[in-house]
Amino acid sequence: MSEYFFGLYRGHLSARLVKRVETRFPHVSVVNYTEPRGEKRGWFAGPNRGDPFDRHMATTVLAFARSIAKGCDLEKLGEA
Repeated sequence: MSEYFFGLYRGHLSARLVKRVETRFPHVSVVNYTEPRGEKRGWFAGPNRGDPFDRHMATTVLAFARSIAKGCDLEKLGEA
């Protein structure tokens, strides 16, 4: 099965936020990645089941992450 990537952000999310999201949604991974040239970015990944399931998963996970995010994490995820 392929993966569905969503919620691209710049920087890295805190380990606290990553753990809480991955605990609440065990089928979702939070990826904090560093490009070879040093740029940090990240995204969320989950099973690709097609629309409307992918859209629902993305909306639910991002809403939860934003609801518990504080400080720098909230800035990286944005408000919308």
